[in-house]
Parts: sequence; C-alpha cells; structure tokens
Amino acid sequence: MGVNLIKTLKKHYNDKIIYVGNVGAKFSYIQKLIPLENICLRNGIAWIRKKFNLSMIKPEDYQIPSIIADVYQFPIKIKSFYLVSQIGCPYNCDFCITSTLQYTPFSNSKKIIECLEAINKNIDQDFFIQICEPNACFPERVWNEVFEYFMNEGKTKNKMYIICLISLAHLSKFNLKKIQSESSLKFFFVNYGIESTLTENYIKNKGISNKFIQSLSSLGIITNHNFILGLPFHNKKNIEIEIKRNLEYDSCWYFISNMKPLPMTEVYNTFNNQGRIFNDDLPPEMVYREGFFAFDHPTLGKGYSALKYAFKAYIESEKKVSNTYSAFANALQNSPILEQEPSILKVIESLRELSEMNKIMIKPRVNINVKEI
Repeated sequence: MGVNLIKTLKKHYNDKIIYVGNVGAKFSYIQKLIPLENICLRNGIAWIRKKFNLSMIKPEDYQIPSIIADVYQFPIKIKSFYLVSQIGCPYNCDFCITSTLQYTPFSNSKKIIECLEAINKNIDQDFFIQICEPNACFPERVWNEVFEYFMNEGKTKNKMYIICLISLAHLSKFNLKKIQSESSLKFFFVNYGIESTLTENYIKNKGISNKFIQSLSSLGIITNHNFILGLPFHNKKNIEIEIKRNLEYDSCWYFISNMKPLPMTEVYNTFNNQGRIFNDDLPPEMVYREGFFAFDHPTLGKGYSALKYAFKAYIESEKKVSNTYSAFANALQNSPILEQEPSILKVIESLRELSEMNKIMIKPRVNINVKEI
C-alpha cells in the first residue's frame, strides 16, 4: 500500500516533495523511490523539526498528543483516547526495530495526570486509554505516582480502562490488586509478548510464570499472548516445543507471528550478511506477509515454509481457547468491583452475545486433526 501510494503521488503530483518514515521506510524498495535525505530512519520528532528548520526542543518539553476515537470492538460505543509518554523502549530485543531508537521517557507523572484529568472534564462516560508505546507504563516510578494519585485524591467519576502493550516482567512490579480495586485508572487489556521459551537471551518476561497470567485474569484483566515462530535458533524439533510451551500459558487469546527480519535490527543484519534476505527479489507486499518467510531460514526453509508452522500453532491455540469472546467475558467478570462498573457490565453482556454466535461458527474448526509437521 505504501509503495503504491508513493508511486501514485509521484505520478500525479511530481512537483511535490514526499517525506516518509516508520518501519516500512527502512526497506530498500522504499529507498529506491524516495531520496535518502527525505526518509526518517530514527527519532521522528528531531528529524522533522530539523528538516523544516524548526527550533529543536528538549524531550522534557514534548507534549502528550491529543487523539480521540470511538471504539467499535463491541456492540456498544466507548470513547478511546490515545496516550504517548515515551519514545523507544528500555529493552533491546534483537528482532525489534524499536531498539534502534534512543529510549526517551519524556512525560512525568504531572503531565500524564493533567492529560487524564483534562479528558475527564470534557467527557461524561467511562473511556479507554490506549497507551501507544511498545512497552507501556515506563518509568515505573512515574506510573506508580499516576496510579497512586487516581487511587486517592484524584479519583474521578469516570473509570479509565487501559489497553496497552506491556512486558510481563514490568507489569508484575505494580500493585495490580490495589490498582484494579481502588483506582479509577485500571487495566482492561494487556498485550504481552513471550519472545521465546527456549532461551534466556530475551529478558522482557524473565521469571514470569503461568501463575502470574492467571492472576491477571483473576483481577479482571484480559490477556493477549503473542509469540514468534521462525526465530534464528528455531529448528524442526524445538519449534514444536516452542508452540507447546507457549500454549501452556493460560491467556485469554493467542496471536502467532512468523519471523520478519526488519532492517537495522540485529537479526536482519546477521541474515543479510549471510545472504539470506530476499527483499529486493520480492514484491513489496510479500516482505511483511503473515505466514511467509521473506528470507531463507537456516533450518526451517523459506517463503511459505512458515505457513505450516503458523497453521499448526493457530489450530492448537484455537483448540485451547475455542471461544475468545467467552474468554474475554470470563476475565472481565473477575473485576474486584464489577458492580461499580456499568460500562464493563455492558461489555460483558455484549461479549456473551458474540460468544453464542461464535460457538456456531467455530464448532467445525475445533475438531480438525493436524498432522505432525
């Protein structure tokens, strides 16, 4: 889509200058269309201000953006606000593009509290806060101050429900039982990644057990479990173990991705030096395609070899959680103060309705027998 858009703009508006950024801009096919000086590869704020001769500002002067939308994941309409309080991520995973950015937590607790209170003044209903960061609630001290405020003097008439990406190791440092029962700002949906169950090289979730996942559900928090198939050290034997171990976590939902080496990451550089990357030999839409290896994996193959592993993992995850809507509702039902949360009661009711419809559609699939790969 990005390539087609750029080609269309160049064709019909060739007098205009095109600037691009984000993950897609780092691929070679984009850099063949756009002069390198018009491509942002790192900190977008500093880059764009320099590009347009704007005065540079210190990170502590960055403002939390104000973005609002209606959320339609459920049959009821709930407002959703988007919050950004940092650039980058404090972790340094070898496959993640965020590791190329300098980690900059630019918002203190005062800014975050002021932002949330301003929303409360202008709205008369409970709402979602979507934290748009690769790892939410950093630094820990700052967010502890935020939660403490909304547990005490800053309690609001509206409940604020957090949806975020977050590492389990970090999430475990918060007093979740107290937050979920006493704060008007609480967690609703957490999306976490288990980088691998086979190696200790990935430290984001080190030491986290299935017991912790179960405790999240017992506090009314929906859990989304992400894992990757096709990491450099995976082979035909241990990838079976990877799938099995990931599905031992009792999450509400599982999301399986195949490995996608991204430019400027350690994994990409290693594979590129080995001549395994196929970016320039493939149509752009294949480079980030789910179920496709845009490279030659050392042991698992290339191209659609990824599909059989992803399909096996998907079927096994669906057998474990055959009805996601029901799993979501069951988790929310555990909220410590559910009787005080009419919005969540409505969400649970709508999820139960979706669950009944889903049972009819999913029944033919859960009985599929998957052959050993």
